[in-house]
Amino acid sequence: MDSLRVRHIFITIIVVIVTAYSIVVLFSRGDVPRKPYTVPSAIVFPFLFTEKTATPQQPLDLLTLKHDAAASPTLSAPAYIGIYTAPDGQERVLTEKRASDEHLTASVTKLMTGLVASEVFENSQDITIRKEAILPEGSSGKFLGGEKFSVDTLLHMLFIESNNDAAEALAIAYGRELFIRRMNEKARVLGLEHTWYGNPTGLDPDRETPANHSSARDISRLLAYLYTSQPRLFVILGEKSYSLRDVPSGKFYTATTTDQLLDDTTLPLHILGGKTGTTTLAKKNLAVITTSPNGKGFLIFVVLHSDDNFTDMKNLIEWASSSFDWH
Repeated sequence: MDSLRVRHIFITIIVVIVTAYSIVVLFSRGDVPRKPYTVPSAIVFPFLFTEKTATPQQPLDLLTLKHDAAASPTLSAPAYIGIYTAPDGQERVLTEKRASDEHLTASVTKLMTGLVASEVFENSQDITIRKEAILPEGSSGKFLGGEKFSVDTLLHMLFIESNNDAAEALAIAYGRELFIRRMNEKARVLGLEHTWYGNPTGLDPDRETPANHSSARDISRLLAYLYTSQPRLFVILGEKSYSLRDVPSGKFYTATTTDQLLDDTTLPLHILGGKTGTTTLAKKNLAVITTSPNGKGFLIFVVLHSDDNFTDMKNLIEWASSSFDWH
């Protein structure tokens, strides 16, 4: 008897045994309706099946640099990063340079100031502008001691026009030292290993006080957190202006964004929101989130200590948009 016939006989015997067993089990269970159990073929006849394991190609694996594209953009900033985040949260670093180096943050600090303020205050809560909140240097000149504004108004002033008085007013209302402590605690919670805050504004400190500092990678993580976890707060970062009306005092003026790229229609990608930061020591910083060229997910870009943050950012966005096969 050849091996093939033996094999067929063996299979037939197994089928008969399994069928008989199923009938016995079915009738031994009484009249209670039950969902029948089907024995998988691979269990009954393991020798007839060969398990094939295939590793599906991830979307990020398909994102490759074009053969004729520059390996990296040319920027004046000594530290920068560009990251693509897919809809499922996967990240792909498109380009980076010294992204873990610590640099002074300037007003990019206010990303954390606003985040902490949104956690410790109600949005509709009124904050009184204390005289000490109006700084001798770096003041906007738009607030007077004793005036009251909602937290929502101060957050708009903070993010849109980078108002230092708003930052100080929020911190002082909570307790300035406690507020700054919470900023640093939040940085630890978010895993920002190269980030430290000594004030809520980002202004250059005196020689005796350490300056606020962070890295391009840390700032990208903070901005991504705001975008994905604090959408109500993040949307302010994309607003070009905000009109302030204070009925009791009759005060009215419009705050205008410090991010001139929000009005740049020549960019290949749409900026959803971002934050500028400029001081003498920090030079020029900028962090933004944009739409993705493939319409899926989003991109994060950060440039630090730049000679021209807007030109550097524009070059970085254009390089990322044109250098990869996004289809």
